[in-house]
Amino acid sequence: MNTAQIIDILEELKKNSMFRLSLSSRELFHSNFWAWLMEKYKHKFTTVFYPEYDNISEFEVKREKKHYDLSLEFKDKSKIVIIENKFKATPDKQQLERYFDNAADKQKKEIRLISYLEPNFNTDYISYSDIYEGLRAVDLSDIDPTDRAIIQNYTQCLKLLCELKAFVDTDVKTPDEFWTDYNQRELQKKLDGINFGLTLQRIFLSNIARKLVEKIRTDGLNINFQINTGKSRIAYIDFYIPDTKFLISLYCNGEYRYVFKIKKENGDTREKLIEKCKNKYGRFLSEKNCLETRKEYCCYMGEDAAWVYKKRDCKNKTIFDEIADCVEKDLNELRRIF
Repeated sequence: MNTAQIIDILEELKKNSMFRLSLSSRELFHSNFWAWLMEKYKHKFTTVFYPEYDNISEFEVKREKKHYDLSLEFKDKSKIVIIENKFKATPDKQQLERYFDNAADKQKKEIRLISYLEPNFNTDYISYSDIYEGLRAVDLSDIDPTDRAIIQNYTQCLKLLCELKAFVDTDVKTPDEFWTDYNQRELQKKLDGINFGLTLQRIFLSNIARKLVEKIRTDGLNINFQINTGKSRIAYIDFYIPDTKFLISLYCNGEYRYVFKIKKENGDTREKLIEKCKNKYGRFLSEKNCLETRKEYCCYMGEDAAWVYKKRDCKNKTIFDEIADCVEKDLNELRRIF
């Protein structure tokens, strides 16, 4: 990870007024700005976000209607275009499928995904880099000078965000090495100043997760992933096989966890749920290089189930070889046994 260049970009982002305005709610900010562009300058900007637009048809822009980030309702009632915007989180395939399934008239619904991070499933989408290139190509000479300055400032904000993402590459061999770079004092100071630390972690995890899954899928295992953030403010990847009750979590700081979903019944305490997990998975875990920690098992309580986990020692493994093999072998073995 090129820490020096990342620090330079963070400093430029800090100076950018549109970026600073976005900090309270990044996805809402971008969606609101895009809505303004399409409402005020429909024939200039709509194709940036909806390339199929014919630059003739009239439509109305809706924000957060039926929980859609943006929707374009065409006045001839020919179609409704739903635009889902993802900045902090990886796109959710199930969410997009729900939007389509819940549509009253599926024939008229079109769903378009715009995302800062690459999706964890195969789909057509528009990246923030595409948005930046699209805005950069628009002729601003004939629009209001104040609006022009605002749009140029926003376009520069996107440019910096895309450059930052490009610099957080996969040259780092292990999460341990990323974590060492990430915790450099000067970088931490810059990240704290603009509340961008978790986003940087997610960018890193998105890069390595796609590479890991690509390698594992080529070996015949259908594996998905989701990037999340824990209470510890450390981002992590959940690797899982669909329709199973176990997963592998890989944290930005190199921590590797076996996680099991245990159904809760009346009267179940944390201790009882951990005992259920030990009874079912204990033999499997006894053969793994699990860490000796103060608590043998840890447990997060949910409404209907608990997530019980145990840590494994995976320090200093090379990302695309040993950790990929580790995830693949563990998930395959768990699927075969349970």
